[in-house]
Amino acid sequence: MRRAIYTGLALSVLLVSTVRAAPQEDPSRQMVMAERLQPFDSAGGDDWEPAFPFPFYRDAASGESDAVTLSLTPGAYMIVTLCNCQTMEVTLVGPGGTTIQPVRSSDQGAMYSLDAPVAGPYLVGIDMGDCADKTCDIAVKAYRKKK
Repeated sequence: MRRAIYTGLALSVLLVSTVRAAPQEDPSRQMVMAERLQPFDSAGGDDWEPAFPFPFYRDAASGESDAVTLSLTPGAYMIVTLCNCQTMEVTLVGPGGTTIQPVRSSDQGAMYSLDAPVAGPYLVGIDMGDCADKTCDIAVKAYRKKK
């Protein structure tokens, strides 16, 4: 019985070690996306700071969707969403279900500037559509204007 348990445990360790870690668990993949976010870190000047300690990292396959919920307090925000693939559609929805239009958008990212009048959840919806890449890394980072 013990032998079966140890064998099962050894196999599960081998299987886990061969699976590619999601970007939220893989520091090297996080570093690549963090480098892509660096221009935005200084874009707003000294008036802006990260709204959260770290960016939100995800991965999604072609045709899949994912979302990040940001709990924002009243204030001015800049939200940046980037991917490492060819095609991504991003939608930002406020607490009342209102869709917020991006300031800038391309197939590989989107940037939003908004004033959150009330505290609440803001949903960043990410749709990989018909992306040619098998799996794409995604990063979402929110910046808040200093008071």
